[in-house]
Amino acid sequence: MKKTNLILLLAILILACKNDVEKSGLSQENLVEATAKDASVSAAAVMETVYDTRTIYFTRTNGGYPLNYWNTDFGNDNSAYSGSSSLNTDEVSRLYTESNTLRVKLLANKIGDDGGMWSNATIGRSTTRKILQYDVKFGYVKEPFVWSWGGKIPGLGGGTTYTGCVITTDGNGWSSRVMWNTDDAGTPYLMPYVYYVDKPATCGDNFGAKYFGGDGTGLKSGKWYRVRMEVTLNTSTNANGILKITVSENNSGTWSSPQTLINKTNIRYATTAAGREIDEFITGVYRGGSTLSWAAPVDDFIFLDNVSWSN
Repeated sequence: MKKTNLILLLAILILACKNDVEKSGLSQENLVEATAKDASVSAAAVMETVYDTRTIYFTRTNGGYPLNYWNTDFGNDNSAYSGSSSLNTDEVSRLYTESNTLRVKLLANKIGDDGGMWSNATIGRSTTRKILQYDVKFGYVKEPFVWSWGGKIPGLGGGTTYTGCVITTDGNGWSSRVMWNTDDAGTPYLMPYVYYVDKPATCGDNFGAKYFGGDGTGLKSGKWYRVRMEVTLNTSTNANGILKITVSENNSGTWSSPQTLINKTNIRYATTAAGREIDEFITGVYRGGSTLSWAAPVDDFIFLDNVSWSN
């Protein structure tokens, strides 16, 4: 390239850069400062609290449950690690503190986080075992819950934390949640919903396990159920992972003895080193399912309390 042409090209580039700065409304010095500020915001987002063990009682005055309450209680909201929150404004508006519990509103004719909420709280990483426990209540006694087809309540995950009916054969992650569902007669029950490397189902595997309540007649509106989930990861590529889920129910202030929903000892959750970890508490609460057949014609509520995780 001739020297004169090179000089002309450099001049054009300098002018273009100057125009970009002028269009931004910032001087070059201020532009550098703004860039540094953006970097500091991102760094601050990364520096969220990660609880290795935790118990949350939601002890607050009745009222809204803003994002700062969420982050105080759960430590973080997973997408905040990339500088943004996974809980959007609409989802946060459906969270409420009621009688020292967390109430999640489920919107009529909606499924997924469009009608409920979804967030993954990053928790202290474990490569072996984690125990999650929480109390859950569906609706009120005097305002019966509309069960529809079913939906999701919390669980654990790790690695890529597969959900959403994806293929899991690469062994890079897993998830274990609980669903409520209904049988052909409309009777509601709880079941496991698990993604692991060998799952035969298109979506999550339930292993045929069902909890129809202590009396076997189905879940009841306004009754508290205590879900305890123990995940022990498999070693290497071995099929020796454990999933144990028990359910208790509160009968007039007295908790029943735990009933075993599932106790499986031969799961290959993941086969890669990155996938064989437990580091996410999946806090999604919503109806669905991927079609509006899972929706309900009315607004409804699900309550959480006494949420805890430990090694």
